[in-house]
Amino acid sequence: PGFAELHPFAPPEQAEGYAELTRRLADWLCAVTGFAAASLITAGLFGAATNPALAAGSAAYRLVPAAAVASANTIVVNDVLWKLSGEAYVATKVTSRPAIACAQAARKVGKLASFSAEGQEFSAEELAKCNEKAR
Repeated sequence: PGFAELHPFAPPEQAEGYAELTRRLADWLCAVTGFAAASLITAGLFGAATNPALAAGSAAYRLVPAAAVASANTIVVNDVLWKLSGEAYVATKVTSRPAIACAQAARKVGKLASFSAEGQEFSAEELAKCNEKAR
C-alpha cells in the first residue's frame, strides 16, 4: 500500500514511522513559514468545530488532560482537531485506533486523566499504557 493507505488496524510500532514523518513535515513547515505551529489536518475535519454533534457534546472521542493546557481552545494532534468543551477536549472523528490516538494525545498535551472512544472509557490499565507516551 501507498503512504496514504496505512491500514487502520496496523500495529502501533508500524504506524510510528508515519507519525514521525508527519511530525517532521509539520516542523519543516514551521521552519519555512515562520509560523509557531503547522497542522496536517484533513479537509474533512475542518467542519468539526461547527459540527452540531460536537456542539451538543455528543462527540465520539473525549480526553481530559491531567493538567491544564495553556489557554488552548483547540489542539491538533496529528490530523485530529480536538475542541475544548468544559474541562475536556472532544473530537468527532479520529483516524487512528483509540489506543494510538490516546498515546498521540498524551505525547502532545502530557498525561491524561481520562480518555474515551465511542462512549467507552479507557480502563486504568489502558490509560496508564497511553500515558507512558506523555511528554
